[in-house]
Amino acid sequence: MSKSLYHIELEKNHRWNSWMNTLDATFFQIGFVCFVPAVIIVAYLKHYTDNEMILNLPVFIANFFMSLGPLIMSFYSGRFKRKKRMTVLLGWWHRLAWLPVLPVVYFLSGNKTWIIPAFLIAYAFFYIAWSSGIIFWQELIGRALVPERLSSAMGMRESISRGVGFAASFAVMAILAKVAFPLNFLILFSISFVSWLISLFWVQQIREAPYDEISDEKPSGHFKNLLTLPVKDVSFRWFIIFILFLYGHLYVGGLYTVAGIERFKDIVQPDQLTGVMNIITTLSACFFAFAAGKITERAGKFWSFLMFVVINILLPVLMNFCYSYPLYLGLLALSGVVNVIWLVEFTTTLGFSTPERRHEYLAVISFVKLIPIVIYTNLGGFLANTFSHDAAFMTSAAFSLAALLILVFKLRPLWKAQDAVND
Repeated sequence: MSKSLYHIELEKNHRWNSWMNTLDATFFQIGFVCFVPAVIIVAYLKHYTDNEMILNLPVFIANFFMSLGPLIMSFYSGRFKRKKRMTVLLGWWHRLAWLPVLPVVYFLSGNKTWIIPAFLIAYAFFYIAWSSGIIFWQELIGRALVPERLSSAMGMRESISRGVGFAASFAVMAILAKVAFPLNFLILFSISFVSWLISLFWVQQIREAPYDEISDEKPSGHFKNLLTLPVKDVSFRWFIIFILFLYGHLYVGGLYTVAGIERFKDIVQPDQLTGVMNIITTLSACFFAFAAGKITERAGKFWSFLMFVVINILLPVLMNFCYSYPLYLGLLALSGVVNVIWLVEFTTTLGFSTPERRHEYLAVISFVKLIPIVIYTNLGGFLANTFSHDAAFMTSAAFSLAALLILVFKLRPLWKAQDAVND
């Protein structure tokens, strides 16, 4: 199929695919609010340990495998003309991989020796399965939505799904507050499994635009190309450096939860606070997803990224001085922005290449994110344990400040020059 016919096919199915993508995200989000690593999983483990390094592991594991998986699978993704079949197949593996968590929670909840390692192993296995299909799904979305309307479609997807997630968060809060531990978490994790199964049905309804060009490289050639991409593409190279600093916020997400539980334990029960936090961050992400989609489409990706980095500079600094419960909840409303950074990063990465080479750019970005994930998440736990939460928060703000400088003085001029050439 020629590129012109490919775009005609995208136009024809854009509205349908937008809604199928949104329905997938909506049911997935219902499951996710019962599971959020930085909130629900951290709160679950908090019943067994106060060690900051262990409590930071759920966020580290999630981000580590979600970055490593696309890198490993990128070679295979490039060799498939159609992405939907593998997206669905690996989607089944992803959902079924969550099942081992349920018996671990049910049978080992009273065993403080084995519950933490057993839970984290099952949790890591789930993320290995999830990450294996990410790059296929990313490429499927790239072949299902019109590039010029991708940002607003993804913004709508995230806004609606997180709006429904916000409503579901009230049920999560009620379950956490009214059902005894550990049954409350077992119920939440079971809801996640069922919701994720339903979401997969909507993925199957997406209509992929056929695109017959594929990569015929050998593995050595493929991974060599990944290494040379940043050398050949100056704009992409600075985008990579920007990402390295942008994701400096990663390690503080779980620490916001821990700090809140410790600072306000005399005011509100930990599980109840967890439910409140879940509601606030979900509603916040709903707003920021809509805003990011509209800002990116109408004003450009620069302004969305600017919004992200400014908030990520201010938020940890303000958290340093926050010992007021109402103010803490207000600051949490800003923290939802970190849950939608990936949206603009994803749409920006898709725009660097034509469909047959997108898997390479997606893989490089995934690999690059491993660096801040490995370093920052462990650094966050170390700083919190050795010094204080405040030290971790201020370090995060410093990384975001560096990202701001790169965005303004390097990326913006490059993007302006590219836009002038395209026009």
